[in-house]
Amino acid sequence: MNLPYFKIHLYQNLISHLLTAFIFIIITSTGNGQTQFDTISVNPVGPGMIHTKIVESTVPWNINVLEADMENPFLKIETIKSNDLMAGGRETTTSMASRKNSVGHWSVGAVNGDFFDLATGQPINMQLVDGEILRKENPGYPTIGFNASQISLSKPGFSGFIIMGDSTLSISGINESRGNNQIILYNSYYGSSTGTSSIGTVLITHPLN
Repeated sequence: MNLPYFKIHLYQNLISHLLTAFIFIIITSTGNGQTQFDTISVNPVGPGMIHTKIVESTVPWNINVLEADMENPFLKIETIKSNDLMAGGRETTTSMASRKNSVGHWSVGAVNGDFFDLATGQPINMQLVDGEILRKENPGYPTIGFNASQISLSKPGFSGFIIMGDSTLSISGINESRGNNQIILYNSYYGSSTGTSSIGTVLITHPLN
């Protein structure tokens, strides 16, 4: 059975809730009985995980619901960036899931997690991978975050500083072009070079912990 690869195990719980709500809205808004949903299959696909395939042939809709018990210690939600680069082009969820699979670390499903530039693959809003920030927030756009028991849909803000003696310097951005009098933080997701001009200073930093 081909499942829509869902690399962010973390989206599993969310997707289940969203699709359940989506189906509920459709059913309640089409009370004339013209819409008919058929459950094609219900299968366990991992510890504490159930995949349900639902179709509505007249629209047509093919709906995949992945329910996950996020209190199960064998489940984990992760994010991933296409080709592991901020603007490294597009990559299918199947490809991303496959290249991250390893012994003891197996992807069960994957879904696109944000709107992105169709040419570069760069997400339009904030993304974190294993606690590392790929880009800061896009003002006005909400961000979703969650753990095993909670889901947050909010508009977070990034702030970072460099402390040098008695001076505190603000970090202006992450993995983006550097403007005049700006401090930009770069990591491996930006690529092998910052692409900045010789007007300015580039420093290599290491985390304290």
